[in-house]
Amino acid sequence: MHGRIPMQVVGAATDRLDIREVYDFFLRRWRFIAGTTGIVLLLALVVISSIPARYTAAAQILLDPPERSALGGQSALSDIALDTAMVDSQVALIKSHSLLRRVVEKETLIDDPEFGSSAGKPGFFASLFSSADEKADPSRDRMAQVASTGKLANAVDVARQGRTYILKIAVTSKSPKRAADLANAVADAYIVDQLEASYEAAKRSSAWLNERLQTIREQLRKSERAVETFRTEHHLVATNTGTINEQQLSEINAKLVSARAEAAESRAKWEQANRLLEGGGKLDSVPDVVKSPVIASLRQQEAEVSAREADLVTKYGDRHPLVVNVRAEQAAIRNQIDAEVHRIIDNLKNNYEVARSREQSLQQSLRELTGETGLDNASSIRLRELEREAAANKTLYEQFLSRAKVTEEEKSYQAQGSRIISAATPPGGPSYPNKRLFLAVAMLLGVGLGAGGAFLLELFNPGFTSPRQLEEQLHLPVLSSIAFLDDTDLEWQGRNLTPQQLCLAKPFSRFSESIRYLRTGIEMADIDNPPKLVMVTSAMPGEGKTTIATALAFSAAAGGSRVLLVDCDLRRPSLTKSFSLEKTPGLVDYLMQQVELQRVVHKYRDAGGVCVIGSGATKTSNPPDLLNSVRMKETIASFAEFYDLVIFDTPPVGPVIDSVIVSRMVDKVVLVTRWGSTPRDMVGEALKKLAKEKKIAGLALNMIDESQAARYGRHAYYGTSYYQKYYTQ
Repeated sequence: MHGRIPMQVVGAATDRLDIREVYDFFLRRWRFIAGTTGIVLLLALVVISSIPARYTAAAQILLDPPERSALGGQSALSDIALDTAMVDSQVALIKSHSLLRRVVEKETLIDDPEFGSSAGKPGFFASLFSSADEKADPSRDRMAQVASTGKLANAVDVARQGRTYILKIAVTSKSPKRAADLANAVADAYIVDQLEASYEAAKRSSAWLNERLQTIREQLRKSERAVETFRTEHHLVATNTGTINEQQLSEINAKLVSARAEAAESRAKWEQANRLLEGGGKLDSVPDVVKSPVIASLRQQEAEVSAREADLVTKYGDRHPLVVNVRAEQAAIRNQIDAEVHRIIDNLKNNYEVARSREQSLQQSLRELTGETGLDNASSIRLRELEREAAANKTLYEQFLSRAKVTEEEKSYQAQGSRIISAATPPGGPSYPNKRLFLAVAMLLGVGLGAGGAFLLELFNPGFTSPRQLEEQLHLPVLSSIAFLDDTDLEWQGRNLTPQQLCLAKPFSRFSESIRYLRTGIEMADIDNPPKLVMVTSAMPGEGKTTIATALAFSAAAGGSRVLLVDCDLRRPSLTKSFSLEKTPGLVDYLMQQVELQRVVHKYRDAGGVCVIGSGATKTSNPPDLLNSVRMKETIASFAEFYDLVIFDTPPVGPVIDSVIVSRMVDKVVLVTRWGSTPRDMVGEALKKLAKEKKIAGLALNMIDESQAARYGRHAYYGTSYYQKYYTQ
């Protein structure tokens, strides 16, 4: 028996994406997806066949402005940097109408069938009745030219190749040769335009330079004349380095600076030694004393005498004659050191006085020279200003003169910068429409539409597709899964059987085994008190509840049980019709006290001894009241005492209330649900009506299409008949 599945397991299985679900989804709906894709591809082929073919040819241009001209000077375009903005500007230039208009004129595209303008061509009758002046109207030609230029601009595409300086000029046309010719024509027009621009730039530069050169020449003449006039007024003789007086002043100033530095240094040395001498300090720290070789030699002698004194004192004592002589020698050496130190200090003083005298002499010479020339600082500064101005004007004039000569020559020759590196050739195939890409996109679109439509079909599928799905959503056990029976399944010994008869004729068939599963599930619903009164119903008509109820009765009877089958569907008694009891007294007749109970019970020995009570020959207008009568309750109670199993075939729960009334009188209820058909909300509503009594034993999933049920992913059908087909025949 199928038990209740724990909710945590159900939740985990629901949240986890199962790849098999996706696979099974496409397996179920592949025909729909393939059909949708085929339709889209067919439409794409029709569209492609109706679109006229177009061909694209491309030429490549290298942007390479020369850094220098052929004459060695700067080119007119050499200051143009090939950055992104510049390259984009060249792209816009190629696509401009002014450049494309040249191509239109050169290739006579006004009369071209593809690029020509109908606006510029009068109609047949208009040309007959128009005058010669109207035919020669220039405005009409301008309109035609503008229209042709616009069409050519729409056909031209210019793009930069990656991050290089190569431009690709592509032209699309109905003719491959025409596309190649126009691409080359646009490239040639761009090269010619660049040459003309270079020539015009050189021409304008030359004119401006010549005009500017006249002005600079006059400024140079005035500045040189001012320098000569100033020198004449001040009686200055010019040399390579300036005037003679300026040269003498420069030399004396240099010597005076050197003399001042020497006097300052001598004075610092003498003052330092004099301070030490007057203050009683150690003169040994004077730099000249330290550097004196005489002092160094006397110091060495003094050290040697001191060493001898120490040896003699150790040997003979302080009063020995040899010690006295050594000490006298030591005193003499010290006197010599002092004398040499005083001599050095005197020399420092003499050096300072000599340096001071030399400084004073140079100052006197500078004053005398300045007084003789009469050249003050203001005049000197003015002269230098005039000379600098004249030198600057001379340099500027020489540069402009050189550039003017070069530019004048560049007007007659301009080095070609941009050039065509790959001419356009007629393409081998059309560029539009791209059939492969078009069909690939159409296929993807078809697959997408097919998958989307199939997904919508899955969403709108109202029914349950597997026992597991039923159990997870309704939280009730599925007692049995019953496959759909076709004619081959019902065929036995040359005749066709009903599903009920199949349980007796072929007890080991898959259908019979599914019914046994259902019967066992009902018995296990309450182990301590096995139910005797079982009601079989469904949510909607046409779900096979009558067949299931009859087959369940036949199966139980074949097992040796005393079984009673009661048709409680008083509105549409399907069970009564299947046993041909329409004109025989039945349940209605008995409840209306028209006949005795023995007359309404019919026993069928060929059906395993099953007893059947039909709805009756009498029709009633109020079945709920009749089923809810006291007589009905007493009758059902009496059935439980005499029979081992009583099965009630009741109407569907959804349309009428009859089944709800009967469910209060029975032990257990079995709800039959048709696979993939019964709306889920209808099943839920039926359970709400029946669940009040807590008597639902479980559900029976009926009429399962095994060829489709195995393709529902984790909800796939692996019911009883799936396994039994390997063990039962």
